[in-house]
Amino acid sequence: RIHFVIGGCDPEDSELLNKIAASENLKLTLIPFNVEWNRAILQLAEHRPDVLIHAPSKTINNKYKTLNVALCAYILDCVLIVPNDPPYDLEQFDGAAVRVEPANEPRAWLRAMRNLLSERETWDGYKKTNAAFCRTQFSGEQNLIVLNEILQSSPAISPTLVETRLKELYFSKSVTAGNNLADPEPLRASLLQLSQMRARTRRNQRYRPHRPREDIWPRVSPAFEDIRQHVLKNKIRSSSSYLELSDSLHDVAYAEYPVYLKKGQLQSVTCALSSEGLHDGLVGVELVAPDDTIAIQTSIDLAPLTLHLPVTFDLKNTFVQQDGIWRFRLFTRSTWPVYVLEFAEYSRFGWSRRVIAPFMKIEYARQAETGARSTI
Repeated sequence: RIHFVIGGCDPEDSELLNKIAASENLKLTLIPFNVEWNRAILQLAEHRPDVLIHAPSKTINNKYKTLNVALCAYILDCVLIVPNDPPYDLEQFDGAAVRVEPANEPRAWLRAMRNLLSERETWDGYKKTNAAFCRTQFSGEQNLIVLNEILQSSPAISPTLVETRLKELYFSKSVTAGNNLADPEPLRASLLQLSQMRARTRRNQRYRPHRPREDIWPRVSPAFEDIRQHVLKNKIRSSSSYLELSDSLHDVAYAEYPVYLKKGQLQSVTCALSSEGLHDGLVGVELVAPDDTIAIQTSIDLAPLTLHLPVTFDLKNTFVQQDGIWRFRLFTRSTWPVYVLEFAEYSRFGWSRRVIAPFMKIEYARQAETGARSTI
């Protein structure tokens, strides 16, 4: 008994299919049309076919057919029957499939099937030849060549640029949908993956020497010029340091930096934050005195913030009793990645990374700032 498994049948063939189903020598299984190739192959594989028949139909699309059916037969481990027409008439395809000619003659297909069923000893030969053909035709080497050419002729794409593009894509979909925002979960998942990748490549010894360093300093926005001038005045940045994004604050309790403070009353601290996600949750700062007491903790809502501008925290006239090293902490309570700009230095071969100071400015209420500098 012959079992036919047919995928994506046309309604016009229903009469013929009913006749096949009524035959005692034939069994018919219909599989609905599926545009997803992986799922379609799995549906066929459930029936363990011996022969894959790829007959032509009366359509102008015949000239656009590809050799992908050879890959289908290879994956399904079955013998392929195709018309002896392009693209299956290639010389390198000889012996990989049974070719039918004339392709539009039904009796020719019947003869091909009868011959194949009577010569089962030839099946392994067809399968082995097709397997060798597929390993060459679908090796991916040409794809790799093209991708390498694209990468070599294109500037390096940083995680920051990828994050920006993802957010722009999210909002473009929201505009298309009208006033309703698109589902943010795909954006959140992508940004979280990028955050994890940035952290892993920064810590992994194998990647460190080869990791491109993204120095933001030459591209600091004019909106942050006040902080920039403060950094230059107090020599916080060295010639060997890089201005980079920190690890995401949402993954840690806080990011901590030692800072040197002069005696006086603190008015505010201004820093630069970055997040390509939706602004959700809060961000805050803590100042820890030399005796390990928390002098002040303050936070603000992320939602109304524009992170293209400096973010200022009110230090509420916190009094510094004497000159000394304090610890400045930044924290966030958000389900989205949030970063702070910080200065870091690398060892000669890039094996170690050392954070120097955040990109920030502390304002005094009563005393002019004279020595707010980083410590190493």
